[in-house]
Amino acid sequence: MQDVNDDSPDAIIRQARIALGSRLREIRESRGMTQTAVARQAGLSRSFYAQVEHARQAISVDRAFAIANALGVEMTELFTAFPPVPHARPY
Repeated sequence: MQDVNDDSPDAIIRQARIALGSRLREIRESRGMTQTAVARQAGLSRSFYAQVEHARQAISVDRAFAIANALGVEMTELFTAFPPVPHARPY
């Protein structure tokens, strides 16, 4: 079991996947779409899309773009709920 305050890279990535999945579900439901409809329009299987919503699967930029397109939003809309990255280093 991971510590809630764990700021290890794996924990941060897990939080980001959870945030993305929640955001996808929120947008999808606000549009009255099913997982099947989004997946079909994005060229994905419903099971893969469901795994993304449940934070069990990572996605590529290409797939994120396809999903955003299927949902009718800009890709940046998918990432508005991301948690801040602790100890972010400026360039």
